[in-house]
Amino acid sequence: MRCSHLLSLILLQLGLGTAFQQRRIANSVAFTRTDERVLQRPSTCLWQANRVDRQTAWNDKYQELVDFYEKNGHFTVKKPSSLYTWIATQRRKRRGTEGCIPHTDEQTRLLDEIEFPWGIGTGTDRQTAWNAKYQELVEFKKKHGHLRAECRSSLYDWQEVQRRKRSGTKRYSPLTDDQVRLLDEIDFPWDARRQTLWNDKYQELVEFKKKHGHLRAEYRSSLYVWQEVQRRKRSGTGGCIPHTDEQIRLLDDIDFQWDMLDQWNDKYQELVEFKKKHGHLRVGRKSSIYDWQEVQRRKRNGMDGYSPLTDDQVRLLDEIDFPWDARRQTLWNDKYQELVEFKKKHGHLRAEYRSSLYVWQEVQRRKRSGTGGYIPLTDEQIRLLDDIDFPWGTERKTAWNNKYQELVEFKKNHGHLRAEYRSSLFLWQEVQRRKRNGTKGYSPLTDEQIRLLDDIDFPWTPTRGRGGVLHDKEA
Repeated sequence: MRCSHLLSLILLQLGLGTAFQQRRIANSVAFTRTDERVLQRPSTCLWQANRVDRQTAWNDKYQELVDFYEKNGHFTVKKPSSLYTWIATQRRKRRGTEGCIPHTDEQTRLLDEIEFPWGIGTGTDRQTAWNAKYQELVEFKKKHGHLRAECRSSLYDWQEVQRRKRSGTKRYSPLTDDQVRLLDEIDFPWDARRQTLWNDKYQELVEFKKKHGHLRAEYRSSLYVWQEVQRRKRSGTGGCIPHTDEQIRLLDDIDFQWDMLDQWNDKYQELVEFKKKHGHLRVGRKSSIYDWQEVQRRKRNGMDGYSPLTDDQVRLLDEIDFPWDARRQTLWNDKYQELVEFKKKHGHLRAEYRSSLYVWQEVQRRKRSGTGGYIPLTDEQIRLLDDIDFPWGTERKTAWNNKYQELVEFKKNHGHLRAEYRSSLFLWQEVQRRKRNGTKGYSPLTDEQIRLLDDIDFPWTPTRGRGGVLHDKEA
């Protein structure tokens, strides 16, 4: 017997040390005696040597477990580790799992002396261990307000086991109804992946509010769609899994807008203020109010995935001349701007005959008069055209008279009506002939206009001279 064992035996005889230390000393002495007895026997068979090796390895691991318990006060060893695997093996041996060599009576006694948690082997011990861990989880939630334990911690691993038990994963005994109820009472996240994704998105929303001061995410962005899903969850629509009480509390903490009607009214008021300030609804493409207008058009058109507008919402938008057809409104605005630039450059609105700008002006007149099956102009469009002194009709007659007077003066000066080829007066005469002939796309001349032109011997049917240039018959 070694000196260390002799000293341990003396301490045991004197009754020194704690009860646990005394058991440890006794077990250590027992190991030594067992090893000595085995080693003193003649090695007649190889299996005897293997048996000694197995016993020695078992004793070493048992001693490691005792040391772990003395240091930590429990037997919850983190995985993966050799000690964790060894503990699991002892439980299998106790159960008599196929392929495992059973414990000797002495090994069973040694493990019982240190109150080894056999776990699955005894229902009472298993329930006690479960209750202790559950209570630890409850305390964790009280302290932190959530159940997100640190990854790979014992509490984290325990939660993973509960999920596998609930889902019926092979090798795991199912949870009892009482255990499921207790976990539900603290909003236990059965789907850990989904809970993690929700937490990540919620944190993204929190950061968004810190940066922008509001929760109006860009239309169709992932954060916008996620907020829509939360509203459906709260209202119980769309087949979405309902929120937990904790999730509702977290969203309420950042003043999440559950009712989209309030948000709609806020955005509508913002649009009204924009029109008061700028006189129109042409918002920059990158602004949130531009995206909001796009959504209203899609809702009005009944596009898939969009809840329809209420009658009251449609009425409110109509009151501010909301452009329902955004593409058409954009084209109109572009053409109007082209007309404005034309006037700045030439000082008038008389665009070249049959040019796109000329035709566009004709269409505006028909829209104003309600002819030709055109969609009427909005009040805003009429105001914009009035701002640049657009000739609606009366002015148009005046323009004809001015051009006629110019032709009269030309004849007085030159003695004929042969204006320079392609000049504005030359083209105007061409237009009068087409109007008289009833050419498609031209409004007819009035009887008075025909009489005035006849008074100056207007050549309704000109002849063609050299190079195909038109001349009147007087030539």
